[in-house]
Amino acid sequence: MPSAVSTLSTADNVALLNTKLGALIDALEANPAMNHATPPATNKPLWFTWDFVQRTRFNLNNIDISKLDAEDPAAVEEYSDVLGRCMLSNLIISDTTGETVEKMVGEKAVDFGADARAKAAALKPGNPAV
Repeated sequence: MPSAVSTLSTADNVALLNTKLGALIDALEANPAMNHATPPATNKPLWFTWDFVQRTRFNLNNIDISKLDAEDPAAVEEYSDVLGRCMLSNLIISDTTGETVEKMVGEKAVDFGADARAKAAALKPGNPAV
């Protein structure tokens, strides 16, 4: 399925998206407001967003690529969900007002930072940047 919008194979598209999600996770973890020793002390919207991106990557890695290649409806739905979560991640992180994540978790986020915004933008369909 992913090869319809790319010259890459399905496996390569999934691997590239996995790499992009990993890079975004690294950028979120590098935020000074992220407290790894005591996660409840981390800014709630930052923690939520980090967890959301982690879960997105977990979901991506649980898709059976052979079924996705065969356009199995369940695999296609799982992949579509991952792509939707990627778009939402970009929306949350690129919103410098903090209003998007505030609507979801009830408080404004810290600045996610330019690196996280760039990594989130790389999740947009057709963006080859990693």
